[in-house]
Amino acid sequence: MSLRKKPQTLYNSFDEEWDLRQAFRRRIDRDILEGNSPKVAIESLKTVLRLTRNILAHPEEEKYRRFKINNDHIKSKIVEPKGTMKLVMDLGFHIKAENFESYVVFTGKRYSELRVGSSIMEEILEREIKKQEEEESRREREKVELEAYKQKLHDQFLDDRQSVSARLQRERHLPPEKGIPARKDGPKIANIATIYGCSPT
Repeated sequence: MSLRKKPQTLYNSFDEEWDLRQAFRRRIDRDILEGNSPKVAIESLKTVLRLTRNILAHPEEEKYRRFKINNDHIKSKIVEPKGTMKLVMDLGFHIKAENFESYVVFTGKRYSELRVGSSIMEEILEREIKKQEEEESRREREKVELEAYKQKLHDQFLDDRQSVSARLQRERHLPPEKGIPARKDGPKIANIATIYGCSPT
């Protein structure tokens, strides 16, 4: 019998829920985030996460396990955004007709999907909300920089106008320019007739 100990695995990147987590990530990234605007996608995921948290916190209460499809809030946050109803179905819900109305009902048999999906939504929401905040901060900085640049151009324009105005004001008060006086010892104008050998009359 060998007394040599087997090496202990400190970390295993794969577990039984790995495939499920990856499936939820793909569903959310490809269908919801790519199919909708960031604002719509985030609000949609927040709504679904609220539903899943209520069920996980109150598993025996029927009111948290069902909702009407034609509810205005549900329509705008879950039914209309692309990919969200598929996510809801993956979480363990199904559509059921009762009294001529359609409901989305949690079956109660897929708590592992509900739990894993809820954790993935939390993870992705944290990431996307941070991205949105950074994007808003960047836009705000650009807006401030643009306003500062506009103000700089405006101030420069006013400075130029004031400089031109001051120069014109000085020029209006200057004495008129005088002609350049002739040199006293300068050459005299020659008589044209003398130059050509003719004596003046």
